[in-house]
Amino acid sequence: GKAGNFIGFNIMHPKGRQLIEDFVRVFCDRIKDYRSINAICLANEIQFRSSVFPDFYNNDWTGCDGTQRDGWWSYLKKLYDNDISKLNKVYGTEYEKFEDIEMPVNTSDNPEKIADYKNFNDPILKEWHEWLKSLVREYMPDVPIQSKIMPMLNWGSYYALMGENVEAFADFSELNGCDASAYYKGTPLERKLYWYDYMVSAKAMPIVNSEDHIIPDGDEDFSFKHAIFNSADIWQGAIHGRGQSQIWLWEKNYDHTSYMGDGAAIRPDVVADIGKASMDLNRLSYEMNALETKKADVLLMYSDSSRIHDAGDVWTATEPLYKALMFNGKKVHFLLDSQSNMLNPEDYRLLVVPEIPNVTTETLNKVKEYIERGGKVLIIGNNAFAYDEHNRPHDAEIVKFIRDNSTIIDSEQKYDADKVIFDALTDAKLTNVTLVDAETGERIKNVEYNTAVYDGKLPVNVCNYEWNNKKVKIMLNQTPVTGLTELRSGEALSDEFEIEGYKPLLIQSTLSNPFFDMIGHWAEDTVSLLREKGIVKGVTESAFDPEKRLTKAEFLTLAERAAEINESDYKGGLKDVSSTDWFSKAVQSALDNGTIDDIIENGEFNPNDGIDREDMAYLAVKIYEWKTKTEAAGESYTFTDGNEISDDRKSYISKAYALGIIKGNENGEFLPKSTLTRAEGATVVYRLLNILN
Repeated sequence: GKAGNFIGFNIMHPKGRQLIEDFVRVFCDRIKDYRSINAICLANEIQFRSSVFPDFYNNDWTGCDGTQRDGWWSYLKKLYDNDISKLNKVYGTEYEKFEDIEMPVNTSDNPEKIADYKNFNDPILKEWHEWLKSLVREYMPDVPIQSKIMPMLNWGSYYALMGENVEAFADFSELNGCDASAYYKGTPLERKLYWYDYMVSAKAMPIVNSEDHIIPDGDEDFSFKHAIFNSADIWQGAIHGRGQSQIWLWEKNYDHTSYMGDGAAIRPDVVADIGKASMDLNRLSYEMNALETKKADVLLMYSDSSRIHDAGDVWTATEPLYKALMFNGKKVHFLLDSQSNMLNPEDYRLLVVPEIPNVTTETLNKVKEYIERGGKVLIIGNNAFAYDEHNRPHDAEIVKFIRDNSTIIDSEQKYDADKVIFDALTDAKLTNVTLVDAETGERIKNVEYNTAVYDGKLPVNVCNYEWNNKKVKIMLNQTPVTGLTELRSGEALSDEFEIEGYKPLLIQSTLSNPFFDMIGHWAEDTVSLLREKGIVKGVTESAFDPEKRLTKAEFLTLAERAAEINESDYKGGLKDVSSTDWFSKAVQSALDNGTIDDIIENGEFNPNDGIDREDMAYLAVKIYEWKTKTEAAGESYTFTDGNEISDDRKSYISKAYALGIIKGNENGEFLPKSTLTRAEGATVVYRLLNILN
């Protein structure tokens, strides 16, 4: 269409909106009572270019609510403070007035103008969808809504002209609607999964591929590999977030020249294999859900700004890193432009940065903070973080700090993405589970494996993305995993087993300790016992993160659980605690019992601050005394750094020492101002538990 895919009219024109509204109301009124309706797709592969309609230059158009909106020229004037020289400086142009500036119509235009146009045009298509949704909601208030987007990540900067914005669409959607393809002799499956993970990164909601291309249109190839590959597509797609698939094309058509010919419906082996995969997904839905919803611990940076300025490099650099993370057992979360607040090393230990020279200033500063807080950064290329979204140089000192404190891989030299990623994961202590060649012991290549913990067991999904068979072993902390069962077939597997090309296996093993990172750790037995008693939990189903700092709220909660103190609904009173906080009931119990009185300052508990060792001793003693209704006796301690203990904590540390709650380190130090780790905190709670019992 004139304005984009399937659109030949101005979607914001009042007459056009009225026509659409009339249709939607008639349509929805007729189907609103159908119990079979699973979801509503608002639009199919829709794109919109305001640049082709003169109305959008001036303030001659209205939004869906009927109010007048800024045209292109007014938008630019507000953006650049009505100062054409500011715009010219950014664009590198010599415009005399704003009215001389035409909207971009192709990707060869000024990239700075394209960036501004994207921010002007994208909200128009989003608003139109939100209006459509409001109409549907009048008739079907509970039916999930989505709009189908094309997988445009490798389309270069063309996408910036068309209004399709995954993050914007996610705001009004309850499902990630898309069209995506993968073929055994064409588009690789990894690229389809890349698109799924990108969409889920924008918003964690199920993917609906309502035009799921699994066989090329009119394909005369009837190889058995179609069925095997298509079955792998259905299975692996579920792990990467696809909750629903409408296969393209389900029609019995034998015409090789037709785009509707030679589809799945005339291929019995395809129907059988994807049918079995679908039934297995339902039968094993709990295990698959554990794999699909497992939280990522690695971020892969993605930048629309860089894509507009240098689209080819962003895609070329990002795809091999994505695959390397997949093939090293990692779930990938793409860090999008709007998500810099996610840069927290306690949640994501590693940030992988492809060759992306353009990021926002906010993102640059957040990366610096991430490093300062202990986050690991792997950078590919020599130009990362050089410029802002308008291609202006970033603060050289901040860029230097980031690069000086990151691992840098020279993209000018040929490098092994798989090895580079594995080394970075190892440095970040994220390689608990690995898949190795059974004969050589080397890491296996081009095999995706996913791990989780479900019901105290270790489900591992393995899929070989090559057609040759491979013999492998699953290793947990460099020890072979034993007692394997393949859940789809129900067959027992030996420690060394064979994986065929594109035939996923869902393997399960019983775990003595579901926290991978505690196996062999000095606090393993302590944490295991506390987990069995329901006192401690992991940061995920499979990780305890023993070296992560322990917060005041966490220690208080653990200690109260150990002492079996009943929690109370939060009544308020502290500036930094809300009734919606997960720890609010533990805080109320502590307020009722006077446990945290001497920790509160100016009406604040600072629940998310790390707890230091002297506050830990204070809390442990207060909980002991409240639980036992006795005052603990003190005992002289001989810590070599006793002079560093705060005066108001000395008596409590004396009591904690006498009770056996605290001990010094091998150097005789107590380190009163040092923040506890989760492993250290668990050890203290274990001692308190034993003393109380």
